[in-house]
Amino acid sequence: MNTTSLVSVWLAPADPEATALQAEIDRIAGITGTEAFRPHVTLLGDIAVPRARLSQVLRDLARLPAPGPLVRDLAGEATRFRALYLDLAPCAGLAALRQRLEAALPEVALSDAFRPHLSLGYGNKAHARLGTERENLKGWTGKALRLGAVQLVRSAQDVPVADWQVLESHPLG
Repeated sequence: MNTTSLVSVWLAPADPEATALQAEIDRIAGITGTEAFRPHVTLLGDIAVPRARLSQVLRDLARLPAPGPLVRDLAGEATRFRALYLDLAPCAGLAALRQRLEAALPEVALSDAFRPHLSLGYGNKAHARLGTERENLKGWTGKALRLGAVQLVRSAQDVPVADWQVLESHPLG
């Protein structure tokens, strides 16, 4: 399968959170020398479904209310795409979006272990900053993260972050 044809479904934060999170991602990328990227919560990643079909699915998802999950904590794992992230509490709004996505794409296997998060840095260098960033980012803990759009993005684990591209964006609600 050609990885450039793979896409992901993201939820993008609303402003002013989007602007503040982009600044944090850019700051961490500058310190660590790693890739900067757009702030997002991945609903479903690395899928190969015809774009026209996904466009309709996204328009349907966009009719749902915008979720506002609480940020539980700053967390990190020794994996590239979970190196440094805001851990989000599961909520009814996120569950509704995932259920609608699953119903619309029955051929795509959704993981039962959906762990909503918003990454702030990728890779080992970002992960190494977990302790330092805990103080810098403590203001996010306990806040509701306003998510404002559902997006179709050309992205996959094997596609360089610099090549990720938002193909469509639809306001939620």
